[in-house]
Amino acid sequence: MQITVSFYGEGIRYWICDLDNSLYKLIVEASRNLNASLDTLLFDLDFLKKIGLNSWEQLGTQKAMKSFIIDPKNRLEIRKEKKIILRVPSVELFPGNTLFPLYQTELISLTNTPVNENKHRLILYQNETGLFFKFKFESSLFRVDDLRFNLCAPLPFMNSHTILGISYPETKINSLGEDTVTRSSRVYDE
Repeated sequence: MQITVSFYGEGIRYWICDLDNSLYKLIVEASRNLNASLDTLLFDLDFLKKIGLNSWEQLGTQKAMKSFIIDPKNRLEIRKEKKIILRVPSVELFPGNTLFPLYQTELISLTNTPVNENKHRLILYQNETGLFFKFKFESSLFRVDDLRFNLCAPLPFMNSHTILGISYPETKINSLGEDTVTRSSRVYDE
């Protein structure tokens, strides 16, 4: 039978960018001269074209990452075929928010690799709202108790734990994408 796990609410998409010091200084100088914030400049396609880039994604040292925010307004929904078998607020997934753990979780550490002295680290991130994650997989005897939620400690620019994804024993899980709207774009300067 087909199992669908959907996450609705707010999350973040982010890019870790290790810029050469010379490029970082050029961007900061442009920011001062144009009286514009880094938030404005680094998400401005016209500015990026002037420095030889087509998108802010080209600044990233790795592909975009996504994290679903654990918040009372956010929820997850599990369907078996077309029938909803579970709909809960995301805060129930975090063990510290309930008297005892209700679901299996695994805290994943996103190790912060040190930055080379010739580089400067920025994190570009966008707050997005909507259907943030949607996963599908096949299971003949699905049990919610066997589903594991991959949690992440708060990122440097946030104060909330997040969900990175899910896993289920001996099962390949397919990500079906998302349907979100970007609400804001920001830059965290380490």
